[in-house]
Order: sequence, then C-alpha cells, then structure tokens
Amino acid sequence: LAAACGLFLSSTGTATRQFSVAATLLAGLAALNLGYALLSFFLARARWFLAMTLLIDLAVIALLVYFTGGAGTSFPHLYFAVILAGTLFLSPRLGLFLASSAFAANTLVEACYRYFSALHQPLPWWEPGSFPQLIPDTSSLLALLISQAAAYYLVASLAGQLVRGAFREKFLREGILQNLGDGIITTDMEGRIAFL
Repeated sequence: LAAACGLFLSSTGTATRQFSVAATLLAGLAALNLGYALLSFFLARARWFLAMTLLIDLAVIALLVYFTGGAGTSFPHLYFAVILAGTLFLSPRLGLFLASSAFAANTLVEACYRYFSALHQPLPWWEPGSFPQLIPDTSSLLALLISQAAAYYLVASLAGQLVRGAFREKFLREGILQNLGDGIITTDMEGRIAFL
C-alpha cells in the first residue's frame, strides 16, 4: 500500500488534497484490517466476519480509486487482493461476486467522472477546480474496463479451480487413509521417511 501511495505521489508531482485523502484511506484500511485480524480471534463466526471485511475493503478501494483518478491508475489492481482472499479463504462464488463488484465499482467511478465532466461541475469531495485526467475517448475507456473485468473474473475463476482441486485432493487422501487396514509409509527420493 505504501508503494502504491508513492507511485501516486510520483505520478502527480505534488501532494494534493486527493493524495492526502488517498493516503488517509490507505492508512485507515491497513489499521482496519489489523483490527479485524485481531478481533477475528475472538469471534465464533469468523467466516461471516471475513466476508464483511472483504466487502468493506472493496468499498474503501473504490473510494481510493475515486480519489486518485479512476480506472486508469494503478489502484484498481488492489481489487485483486480482495478477490483472491474471498476466493481462497471463503468460496469461489464469493470470489466471482467480488470480481463483479470490483467491475461495477470501476464503472461507477468512471460514470461519475463523465457525468460531472459533462455538467462542468466539480466532483463531490474534490478540491474546487481540480478534476482527474479522463481517458480521452469512450472506446479506450470501454476497452480498459472490459480488460479489467476480464482479469478480475480470470483471477477469481483460476483461484476457484485451485481451491476445488485442493479440496478434491484432501478428501481423496483422507478417504484412502481412513479405508486402509494397515498403515502407510511414504519416503522421499533419498529413501528417508516423509510421512507415516
């Protein structure tokens, strides 16, 4: 997160109000996730808690994308972490839902930019007179949004396949071990016992 914040600062050249909001959001998100991690040790329903945490993270990343210039910046890449966490720790379906939500958030941010640009009005919560650098033509913006959506869905799908494969292997291994009357000893390539 600090590296992404530094990339934004170097791309703008100066610290603007949007940068300070972005830095505050990043620091707040890091503190919030640390608090969530500590609190999750005391909760009985950790899966629901993790799902809510991921949805809050998704919303904060959407705000970060809004305050740093939209889908053309490097911040939409943070959605990948949320999608992977949802898929690997909770379920492949949640990963696909988070991929859809990330695409919807990017599209909403860009639609907001276009709407206020067409009205020649300042964006909500932005400094008066400042406006993000818009992607010049609609076809380039559409191509960017579609490629980001495809990447989000691809990551969710591949991580889901990884999870399903790991569960299949685990159940197969457990089934074999439970149905054996004798023990199993596995060795490595040098003949040392690896599993008993």
